Amino acid sequence: MNNNGLSIKDIFSFFKSHLKIYLATLLLSIILVGGLFFYSSISQNKIKQIEEINVPLFSFILENEQGNIMNTSGAVKEVFLTSLEDSNQFKQEVVEKLTVSYDDISNTINVRFVDTVSKSDEDQVKRFLRQELDEKKLSFFKNKTFYYVNNDINQANQNKLPITETVSKKKIILLVLVIFILTVIISTVLISWLEHKNKKVSQKFFLGDDVQTIDINSLDLSSKADQKRIIYSILNGTNTNKLVVSEDKQFINQLTTDNLDRVSGYYQLQDIENPVGEKTEELIIICVKQKTTKKWYKEQLEIGKALTNNIKTIYI
Repeated sequence: MNNNGLSIKDIFSFFKSHLKIYLATLLLSIILVGGLFFYSSISQNKIKQIEEINVPLFSFILENEQGNIMNTSGAVKEVFLTSLEDSNQFKQEVVEKLTVSYDDISNTINVRFVDTVSKSDEDQVKRFLRQELDEKKLSFFKNKTFYYVNNDINQANQNKLPITETVSKKKIILLVLVIFILTVIISTVLISWLEHKNKKVSQKFFLGDDVQTIDINSLDLSSKADQKRIIYSILNGTNTNKLVVSEDKQFINQLTTDNLDRVSGYYQLQDIENPVGEKTEELIIICVKQKTTKKWYKEQLEIGKALTNNIKTIYI
């Protein structure tokens, strides 16, 4: 009861008194982390879609009669689009999505769709154009040589890659850890701010370590009568001259009425106008949780240091 250090019960009481804040912060952390995770998943899906769109239907290197590499992707595009339209086998919206570009790093002409189309449309267009090339049906490619670049190998390797879980165990553990850390940080900052704004003493640790604290609050006494009985037993327990201060005027009036031996009661030490009859050997400050103001407590503690070195705080 006289130990100023924080006990497990003190810590539990602290969390219990701020339970709503911790729960609200936990919910907020889940929403924040969940939102970021959802946004990240959407972004990854979009990147994946873009990558899938950017995968060429096929690629080839085109050379003229002299064996020089050609980069006439615009002309090739017009030839392919005309061939597709003349065949009347494909929808116009599918044909319009086809594009042809030249890669000056690999020196390849790449045929791809600029937007998503069905897999069947992709396969049909790819098969049709390659057949046109292989059977030399396109006059543009006469007297020219082309070499296919095998994109099918990379695609096959990608298809063989193991499919991982959408959310792995490591990712779940990481998310839980992030939520926990975020909850603790936000709650600590918020509670510290609220405690700073609170003008009343709400926690035992505010009393400090420079005085002995008698924690009656930890006894869970059910009535004021029990509290009074414990306080009076403390006041009468030692044969010393005591000054008792309490912000509760009713308690001080009752203390004066009861006329305890060698005990003088004051609402505040500032009320002492004349020297106390006998030398003060002990100062006892009564501090009531969520009732005693911090300002009052600090004032009594500082003034009391001038009266005696033996200062105790009874925390109710």
